[in-house]
Amino acid sequence: MILEILKRLLNRGETPDLFFYRDKNGREVDLIVNRHGAATPVEIKSAATFSTSFADGVLFFRSTFPNCRPGVVVYNGDDALPPYKDVALANPLSPGWKDKILT
Repeated sequence: MILEILKRLLNRGETPDLFFYRDKNGREVDLIVNRHGAATPVEIKSAATFSTSFADGVLFFRSTFPNCRPGVVVYNGDDALPPYKDVALANPLSPGWKDKILT
């Protein structure tokens, strides 16, 4: 997932600004994409069934850094699910999943 995001940014001629986030209490987000002055938290899961706990890291990051974008959970399930607490849900096998992160 991260390499696909990196490739998309490089192909757009952008300098990638990608990070991992973990605080002193072990709360983490798999990928932070900084673009145009705002951070997008991205959680990556391999499960096919969505669990609300997948969004915990993204929701914590948003509460800590309120000027960030709502965020995305990338998982192997139904891309037709509505967002959970404004966190977009995306399946990496569906077209346009990277656009949810890079818009």
